[in-house]
Amino acid sequence: MNDLNHKKLSRKPRLFKTFTGFNQEEFDRVYEKVKEGHDEYERKRLDRKDRKRAIGAGRKFELDLRERFLLLLIYYCTYITYTLVGFLFDVDGSTVWRNINHLERLVKEYTPLKRRWWIKWENCESLICNPCAFIPIE
Repeated sequence: MNDLNHKKLSRKPRLFKTFTGFNQEEFDRVYEKVKEGHDEYERKRLDRKDRKRAIGAGRKFELDLRERFLLLLIYYCTYITYTLVGFLFDVDGSTVWRNINHLERLVKEYTPLKRRWWIKWENCESLICNPCAFIPIE
């Protein structure tokens, strides 16, 4: 069982909002849309001429769709590494990348996935780079 999961996080509404950017009701509403569109999205994604295996063959996801959606939102809202997200969900960092890579385009159809901050490397000399705040070095 993974250490961090939807059931556990949903018991703490403030943390849920902080980690995902959504309250539980908003999460559920977007998740239902993602879930409805998922089968068709996967069929289109996998139905290509150069595919060597039949649809349904190949590696299966370790996490269910709800947990994968939660993982993606946490990654986008907290800006932590794949390695740390993997540690939180008890999967490998490469599994995190694969989950995000497969779901990102679908989720963007229903909600914007934007990073809240960007910083140019040349600005890093005068700032302590923290996703929560920019604190000028004096």
